[in-house]
Amino acid sequence: MLEHSDLQAIRDIMKEEIGRSENLLKDNIKTEIGRSENLLRDTIKAEIGRSENLLRDNIKTEIERSENLLRDTIKAEIGRSENLVLSEVDRVQENLETKMEQLKRNMDELTQYYRTIKLDHENNALFLQMIQELKKEMEQLKIKIA
Repeated sequence: MLEHSDLQAIRDIMKEEIGRSENLLKDNIKTEIGRSENLLRDTIKAEIGRSENLLRDNIKTEIERSENLLRDTIKAEIGRSENLVLSEVDRVQENLETKMEQLKRNMDELTQYYRTIKLDHENNALFLQMIQELKKEMEQLKIKIA
């Protein structure tokens, strides 16, 4: 059998080996945890970078799509507005042309009326002149007869 001192020595060796093993295991665990943390950190960093790039690309695509949609909508609305303005200009032009034609007809009618009046005045003047001449002739005839 083993003696007490031998048992103590074995215990001390075992304790020492267990301590060394624990320290070695702690160091290995520490190293592995550090390596795992670094790997995890690198993986997270890479994934965040990839996610940021993907998000940036998606945002850029959506902004471009939105800009194109907005540009097309604005273009369509401007076209519609231009058509409305042109329609209104055409309507106003037609109204003005109609009024101008009516005004021209009225002017032509007034011109004819004033020509007629002028001719009437000329005829009346001629008629009065004829009456004056007849009066003179009658006076002359009265003088000759008397």
